[in-house]
Amino acid sequence: MKFETGNWKLETGNLKFADYNFCRTGFATPSGIFSRIAARKRFGRGCKPRPAADLGDAGKALWGAANLHATRHLFSSFEFQVSSSEFQVPSFKFQVSSFEFQVSEERSMSKKFNVLIVDDISENIQMVANTLKEEGYQMAFALNGEDALSHTEAMSFDLILLDIMMPDMDGYEVCERLKKKPETKDIPIIFLTAKTDTESILKGFETGGVDYITKPFNGAELLARVKNHLELKRSREEIEEQKRKIEEQNRKLIEAEKLREDVERISRHDLKNPLNPIIGFSRLLMSDHILSPEQIEYLSIIEQSACQMLEMINLSLDMFKMERGIYQLNPVRLNILEITRKVIAETESLAQAKEVNLLLGSNPSDNGDIFTARGEELLCYSMLSNLIQNAVEASPIGEPVEVSFDQGDMAVISIHNKGAVPEDIRDTFFEKYVTSGKRGGTGLGTYSAKLIAETQGGSIRLDTSEPDETRIIISLPMG
Repeated sequence: MKFETGNWKLETGNLKFADYNFCRTGFATPSGIFSRIAARKRFGRGCKPRPAADLGDAGKALWGAANLHATRHLFSSFEFQVSSSEFQVPSFKFQVSSFEFQVSEERSMSKKFNVLIVDDISENIQMVANTLKEEGYQMAFALNGEDALSHTEAMSFDLILLDIMMPDMDGYEVCERLKKKPETKDIPIIFLTAKTDTESILKGFETGGVDYITKPFNGAELLARVKNHLELKRSREEIEEQKRKIEEQNRKLIEAEKLREDVERISRHDLKNPLNPIIGFSRLLMSDHILSPEQIEYLSIIEQSACQMLEMINLSLDMFKMERGIYQLNPVRLNILEITRKVIAETESLAQAKEVNLLLGSNPSDNGDIFTARGEELLCYSMLSNLIQNAVEASPIGEPVEVSFDQGDMAVISIHNKGAVPEDIRDTFFEKYVTSGKRGGTGLGTYSAKLIAETQGGSIRLDTSEPDETRIIISLPMG
């Protein structure tokens, strides 16, 4: 085995057998196969380990620098520096049992796959490593089944290349034990085998393998199969991550829905209940003939404001139900003209502040005081109030806002004002929270108007065909 240029460290294990662990420190070179190597040499019982001093002298002679830390004539740490990549391992030999590829911080920005290669013949490991190294995989190695299982306990792997015929524990048993553990059961395992009989191949699949490669293997085939299974694993993980995100989103939606239900309950009881006595006592006081006209007017304002607040609370609860598709519509025949006049009267102060004239346009009905449609009065009032107020706010000072009516298959209400809707929000004008081009507000006015129109079996659209003008066209079922 040849050392790459850089700093290396040699460590040992217990006294039953000497464990020599080479650990390279420093960053990984682009041409290096790995940047941390652990190499183990096991001596049988009765064998005498090489004295630490000999290793230290060898290190100084070959590499020019060495730090030695010895305990009971067994070195526990041996550090040296390689100044030339031509140096080979000294006369004592090590069998490679495990080594890991580790990239520097600069090279670890993208996802690197961890691959474990298990084979009792180190030359086979080297051939596989040479084939895979150009792909930049992080590789770890094991010479037997026990070492392989130990590796999977110490770190996670994206793929395992597993030899079948190994002493003590064959690849089938290793695979079965990995598949029984929750933390390793999903690691794809490709068997490396010289066995080509159907029974052996089937047994590999039955124990949990995803593929097999026969020895001697073809490098291109090995690389292609490894790539395919790693990409499949990545795809599965991405799907699982998306599934996890969807489940988390669903959980949040369920929590949000529960919160909205809590708000609905609070609104129904804690907000609506105090308004009822305000409205009731205001009406009771107004019936007292000893009050002056000015006092009655003040009470009327209190009563109207409380009623408007109650209507707003009811509408917010209704919108919640509309969005969920559970609103119970109770349509009746309505005089839309009368509702429009009421909205105009209540918007008059805003219109006067902008010097905007609110006009009622054409009415095709034979009776000029009636224009009918089917729906709910509170919903139609809220829809028209939002749209007319929006038109007044968007209209230039001194320009009129006109509400006109037409009928055919549907009852059509048109709200027309000067001033064009900005092009960048025309396609999203009726979407939730769109406020660009609208003065103030929450961006719910036009959204709620569309929701109300559609809930009542109608529709709403924005017409910008005329330059510098805006027309909202509402269609409702005929009354």
